[in-house]
Parts: sequence; structure tokens; C-alpha cells
Amino acid sequence: MKLSALAISLLSLQGTAHPIQDEEVPVKHLVPVRLPPPENWIAGPRLFPRDIIAAYHAPHDEYDAPRWRAYVNRQCEHFAACTSTLAFSAINIGSTGGRYWFGYVFRGGPTNAHDYVRDWSSSAGVEESAAFSVGFEDGEL
Repeated sequence: MKLSALAISLLSLQGTAHPIQDEEVPVKHLVPVRLPPPENWIAGPRLFPRDIIAAYHAPHDEYDAPRWRAYVNRQCEHFAACTSTLAFSAINIGSTGGRYWFGYVFRGGPTNAHDYVRDWSSSAGVEESAAFSVGFEDGEL
């Protein structure tokens, strides 16, 4: 095959790999997952570790719960595959110790309360947890 024919073949394949830009895509937004108190929820085995896209952390004194949740939810917007988030505070049992914020963005489809489990361990001290799942402006999941 001549080099020019190979280049044309590759260019035609490249063109088919891109989605149509004019297509209307529903706007993704996150809605709270109803998790009963106390707020000591973490990701269950369906999500963790298999469906983690990204993880975040910050010192506890840099955010309050609403601001940390909003931050993690904004991170979800950077990933087309993101379908849920989880935010909570816990004791960093690593080298630094102290209370930190932790957040995760997940793929794998919408979530509900069955996708999360409680962490009752006093060493982790999970608090202020909240989960969010994808929805669309047209009401479809």
C-alpha cells in the first residue's frame, strides 16, 4: 500500500472516531442519594475500588461540608463517564493524622443507598458523608 493511500485510510478512520458535535446531549446534573443519618457512609463493593475515576482530599479546615461536596461534584463534570460522587470527612490514618476531607468520583451508572455502606470504625471516624448520583434535565437516568 502506498504511503498516501495509508494516510487517507487513517484519516478516514479518524473521522469516524469522533462523535457528531451538533447532537444535543442532555445536561448531566447530580442529585443527592438518600442516606439515613448518621452521616458515616462510604462506598460499597460495587463502587470501590473498581469504579473509581478519581479521588480527592483536603485538610478539614479548608472547607465546610457544603463547599467540599460542591467541589467534588464539580470534579465529576470533568469526566464524561462520571455518574456519581461521594464526599466525607475522616481521620487520616496515614502519616499526617488529623481530620481530612475525602472525595471520590465514580463511573458505573446511577447509584442508590444500596451502593454505600456504613463505616462504624472509630479509627476512621467517618462523618459528614453525602453521595450524589447522575440525573438529566429531561428526568431520565
